[in-house]
Amino acid sequence: MTEFVGFCVYEKDAEPGTLNASWVRSSQDHSEICPGTATGGPKQGFAGRYRIIYTEVSGETSVPCDLIIRSVGQIFRLSWERDGRVLSTGIGFLVSGKLAFGWGPA
Repeated sequence: MTEFVGFCVYEKDAEPGTLNASWVRSSQDHSEICPGTATGGPKQGFAGRYRIIYTEVSGETSVPCDLIIRSVGQIFRLSWERDGRVLSTGIGFLVSGKLAFGWGPA
């Protein structure tokens, strides 16, 4: 697996339980921010379990995975799982009502 560092911001959507993602990773060969959408989460706050799909600049979408966000005081710990296997982990905090975090491979 190629090592990389990623950065993302999740913002609450008008639809309760939905997050909109804006993300980048160091291994990207372009300078554009990519989107994503997480659904099925809690109606309030960020902590909870979601189903997420990310979109590449090319328009290709990722295979859906489970996004788990845990709140530990002011810090949020994130993990992305598929079939019970942790794919990536992240850590972040709230900035102006949005969840900003860094992530990388597990």
